[in-house]
Amino acid sequence: MTCTARRDEADLSALETRFRNEIARDPHDISAYILLGHVLAKKGDSIAAEEVYRVGLGNECSWFASDNGDSVPSSAGVASVRSCSTQDMNETTFRKKRQRAAAHNNLGVLHQERGDLDGAERCFRAAIHCCPLHLPSRKNLAGILELRGDSDAAEAAHADVFSVESAVGVVVGYGGIRKQPVRGRECAKPY
Repeated sequence: MTCTARRDEADLSALETRFRNEIARDPHDISAYILLGHVLAKKGDSIAAEEVYRVGLGNECSWFASDNGDSVPSSAGVASVRSCSTQDMNETTFRKKRQRAAAHNNLGVLHQERGDLDGAERCFRAAIHCCPLHLPSRKNLAGILELRGDSDAAEAAHADVFSVESAVGVVVGYGGIRKQPVRGRECAKPY
């Protein structure tokens, strides 16, 4: 093991300890669960990362039992998505929904890495259900549909991504509002 590899491993262990301590202080801070999941996945422990995401999501994982893809807002509902995000929800509520969407998205990435396309699709749909503006989940869902060979559904999903990006223009992230760059067709990217 090289010196750099040992240092990287030590850095990941320190981050793991830090995020576990943050979770112990505030078990409702989903961002700490997301960051701990990232660290565990980077260390190669995808099973532990999946468990951390699921614990962070709590009862939200019950949505996985639904196979009804129609509940995912499409481009036809972009206007309602926009009004929902700007008028009906305060910033704190929207941030929590976005964090839940990020956790579902990251869980979907873990499923896809293991070759479980059904599980990945359910997770990406759950993320979109939590926050219709979560573009990484929409892009990942389109990528899953492409991998399955469902070109019509994939094309519609890519059109939804473009419609949401065009209609909204900005996305609320952890640090507030920021511009979301258009990166084209990407698949399985954690937030």
